Amino acid sequence: MTLEQKIEALENLKLTQSFDWHHILDEHITDYDDLMQELKNQGLMQVEIIYYTNAIDYLKEHDPSLQTSMSLALELEVDFSNNSFSSETLASILATKHLYDELSENYDAINEILEDDTNALTCSDCGSDVELCECLILLLKKFENYYISKYKLNDMSIKDNK
Repeated sequence: MTLEQKIEALENLKLTQSFDWHHILDEHITDYDDLMQELKNQGLMQVEIIYYTNAIDYLKEHDPSLQTSMSLALELEVDFSNNSFSSETLASILATKHLYDELSENYDAINEILEDDTNALTCSDCGSDVELCECLILLLKKFENYYISKYKLNDMSIKDNK
């Protein structure tokens, strides 16, 4: 699968969080773990929800009791005593967790898309994998016909000349 085909396949996953796959993927990303590392390196695994209203709306929809977001904040050892703790903090923590969960749920699909297929051959005419390429099938049929007509063979089976 070409890099462009991989990008298209990842876009077709319809993840909640949108990514600019053209700026993320390269030939060195060959599996889920590579992708996750690259997303972290680019700072794309931290969701930040800004503005009080947006945060409250997110929390109302995804955690109205605040139990999940508060538990996550405690696990992350967020300092509740300072003035920077807010609904934006809780919503951002929860949205980041949802992003990790969504990518994790798509683990198999992402791995399949990104698998290192450097051994796979691509048709230079149509760009598809050689195994599925109609161009190659036509070429083989032409070669077979040429070979049969050139050597005047009626069938391709090997005959014993005893």
